[in-house]
Amino acid sequence: MIHPLPPRRMRRAARVATVIAAALLVAPTAHALPDQIVQEGLLLDDDGRPLEGVVRVRVGLYAEPDGGPRLFDEVHPAVELFEGYYAVFIGSIEPLDPALFARPQLYLGLSLNNGAELRPRTPLMKVPAAMLADVALDAVGDITPRTVSIAGVGPVIDENGRWVGDPTGLQGPEGPAGPAGPAGPRGARGPAGQSGGDGSPDTPAQVRDKLVQVDGAGSGVDADLVDGLHADRFMRIDRHTGTIGNLETAQTLSAARIRLTAPGAGSTIVWPADGGAPDPNAAGIALNNRNVVGVNGMAFADPGPDGVLTWAGTAARVYVARLDDTDGDGLLRLRNDEGISLEDTVRITGNLTMEAGASISLRDRHVTGVEHFAFADPGPDGRISWGGSQAQVFVAPLDGANSDGWLRLLNDEGISLESPVRATDDMTVSGRLGVGTTAPTAKVMVQDDSAAETGVVVRNHRAGGDTRPFVRLEALTSANQGVWGMIRALAGERAGGAEGSNHGGLQLVVSTGGNGTPNPAMTIQHDGDVGLGTEDPRDALHVARPAHINAILDRTDSDDHLTMVVGNSGSGLRYSDSNSFFIGTQPYADRDDNGGGTSRLRITPDGNIGVGTDTPHHRLDVRGVIRGPAMTSNRTPQGFEHNLLFNAHLRFRVSQQGPATFDPAALFDGNLQPYYPGGTPTANNPQVIVIEGLPAHHTQAGAWIGWTTRYWPARRWKMEGYDTGNQRWDVFADFENTDFTGSDFMVKVPHASYNALRWTLYAGTGQNGRVGLSELFFIHPEATTPYAGLLTGENTDCHRPSISGGDDIGAVLAPYLSAYRCVYLQLSANTTYRWETPISVGARKDLTINGAGWSNGAGNITSVIEMNGARTVNRDGNIYRCVNRVVTGDFATFRMRGIRVRERIADNRALYPSSTCQALFNVGEMSVVELSQSRYEVTEDLVNFYGHKYGRAKFGHTFVDRSNNSPRNVYIVKADSGWNFAGHGGVVSRSHTHLGGGVSYHDSNRIEYLP
Repeated sequence: MIHPLPPRRMRRAARVATVIAAALLVAPTAHALPDQIVQEGLLLDDDGRPLEGVVRVRVGLYAEPDGGPRLFDEVHPAVELFEGYYAVFIGSIEPLDPALFARPQLYLGLSLNNGAELRPRTPLMKVPAAMLADVALDAVGDITPRTVSIAGVGPVIDENGRWVGDPTGLQGPEGPAGPAGPAGPRGARGPAGQSGGDGSPDTPAQVRDKLVQVDGAGSGVDADLVDGLHADRFMRIDRHTGTIGNLETAQTLSAARIRLTAPGAGSTIVWPADGGAPDPNAAGIALNNRNVVGVNGMAFADPGPDGVLTWAGTAARVYVARLDDTDGDGLLRLRNDEGISLEDTVRITGNLTMEAGASISLRDRHVTGVEHFAFADPGPDGRISWGGSQAQVFVAPLDGANSDGWLRLLNDEGISLESPVRATDDMTVSGRLGVGTTAPTAKVMVQDDSAAETGVVVRNHRAGGDTRPFVRLEALTSANQGVWGMIRALAGERAGGAEGSNHGGLQLVVSTGGNGTPNPAMTIQHDGDVGLGTEDPRDALHVARPAHINAILDRTDSDDHLTMVVGNSGSGLRYSDSNSFFIGTQPYADRDDNGGGTSRLRITPDGNIGVGTDTPHHRLDVRGVIRGPAMTSNRTPQGFEHNLLFNAHLRFRVSQQGPATFDPAALFDGNLQPYYPGGTPTANNPQVIVIEGLPAHHTQAGAWIGWTTRYWPARRWKMEGYDTGNQRWDVFADFENTDFTGSDFMVKVPHASYNALRWTLYAGTGQNGRVGLSELFFIHPEATTPYAGLLTGENTDCHRPSISGGDDIGAVLAPYLSAYRCVYLQLSANTTYRWETPISVGARKDLTINGAGWSNGAGNITSVIEMNGARTVNRDGNIYRCVNRVVTGDFATFRMRGIRVRERIADNRALYPSSTCQALFNVGEMSVVELSQSRYEVTEDLVNFYGHKYGRAKFGHTFVDRSNNSPRNVYIVKADSGWNFAGHGGVVSRSHTHLGGGVSYHDSNRIEYLP
């Protein structure tokens, strides 16, 4: 069998012996040899042993002995090794270009099994036929040279096929007669020369044909004289060194394959049976008392008594035949008159059959390495016994009958198992089992008298899995039903650790119900957490069950008890009617002291609560001072009046650093509206907000610092203040390494003077880790008066552009809205303006458009805005209308007061499918649109809230009428997301609103009035 060589082993096989490299590159004629190179070699490992198996061989040709580009690349994926020898046919997979071999040098490189190329590369030399071709005197067949030259003479035929050699003796075709030239003067008569031979009548083409005949019949030229090599040195068919006849060698013959073909017969190797000399006329190999080495197999043509290996002068034979010596396939037989001597280890992979009467005599030797002994007769007669004793090993039923039964070990003194015993199947003990004792007093008794720790180990060792060995104790009830309790070991994830970890735990499981359903009564995890009624305890003690739970602490000498209760109506503590519940100081907190102490909070049996007293006389009896501000949050803004940070961005220095930049105005405006920046803070890149320049007033009377948000609070954060007296940053609260679960936080700051505050946000609980904030506050009564700074900066950043009658309001407002947070536009009385250009009011920005000409109740409005044109959008070849005039971002405010709007767009085309094109005023999430003391004559929907959860539309003394030319029903307020305005945050009004004919509220026929 051939085994592939491992890549690592092949890389070590660095020694390669090339034994044959023959180039067979000829012109591709019908009888030409293939354009291939046979490359053979020998592969040895580092110890000089031939390699075996199948290898992947990659062949490359190079112009350089080292480095340089690969001129030819070919991969032989499965080359079989035979005792280290291999052969590859280069050019059999990828075509070889004969022009490669016109180079002065060419090198062959090999790599095995994707390993590095072997070094050094092998230079390619000419094979004998190629050397003959260089100096051939006769080329048989057609040649296609570019030019023809003769050594010592020079070119005779040029690249155009013209004869350029000596023209002597050449005669071309007769040309046309030329004109007679003038007769020259007659010269002197010279001496007569010798008579020359006739000139060659050949044409240049005929001369070329003769040049291609070298060593032809009758030429008299011997090609052996050209290269100095006699033909006897090559394989011939008329000598004993050829492919027929005898192959003679005076050395050891080592070859990959020898193929012999005898006339009229198949390949064979013949040794004369009589031991005489080989017949020289028969096909065969005469070894002349030499060795045959490295042979992978020998095949004898005829299995039977005639196909035999014999040793001359002996009866020794190796042959294949039946025991009756008939001429056919049978046993492989070894035979000699003196017997067979097996003098080394013998391995038998089949059966060893002894004939009747035969025996094996071991002569006091051992039988070792035997995989199987088969005794012919299971029963008391087929046995192993020890002479002079009662010891026996046999197979029989327990009653000693002569048939198959138990495997029985029997001795008069018993059986002693003195080494470890492993039973892979059930093991039944009919008596008592003693471990470490010879006199067990129970069914199973384990005794260890050593001084070290002892015990019983039940092991289930399955790496990476849930291993749960157990000890189970069973009993019987009066109904004869099995009941049980089980102690079970836990591992990995079930023990509260990681799966596959070395974390162990313990579980007590008891049976319940008639069918013995398992009930995990108690679980102890690897960290010491204990669960009662739960397999996953979440703390040091976790008590759980699906119904009402009472955990009772009970005195056995009285009725006093304390019960921890988890029920349907709530959870809490219950205590007896005769005793009080209290929380006390030392020594109650001392677990080793059972004496009395001082209680700090006490609830008496009649329901009175005492703080600082053991004898409360009222429902709440407090001995001491009650002091502290109310918690400030989005839902409880009490105690906010002394916030020092109102409009801090306008009064102090506010800076930010990090990926989640907040709008400073939103953090300090006091309205508790949340803000959610797009960036995500991380532990390595937190969001840091710093406020500097605060008044350095001392906090001795008390000061509190905090933050609040509605959604997405920070999960990891820290709050600090700069102590001007000690010149250091004090940490007020630090959740940098601990998860915070609330949505607001406030803490009292130490007694010091702080002129700078710092909030650092490391991680949020929002989408993708985002964080939200509504307000940052510093409640400091000593440094501020109530609501100081709340109105600071009102309209200070509101820019008031000027506008004239006829101007386009959108074109006037657009540049201001992109540059400023707040814009206020005043329209003159008795003036009409246009509004065709849509505008964008960014997130948290404020736009107010106020008309001067109006009276209470919107009865006389003279500041007029006209809207007449709709923009069109081309989408997929369809033309849509887009009627919007305003689009706001989130948390923006848009107001129109004292305005009469005449909108006459009345476009019948479909609206462009964008949420910001659905109405004149399109408002974002948490934004407010306020239309008061105004009149609207509209053909399009007035207000649209897009993609939001909360928002507000305010109307006060506002009249909305559908224009007579309106092509459709008109909504005052709609939501393209389908949000119902009758719900939370819906349409509200502080006064009265008149709805004209055909005008309605989208998804609601009601208006919610603010209180």
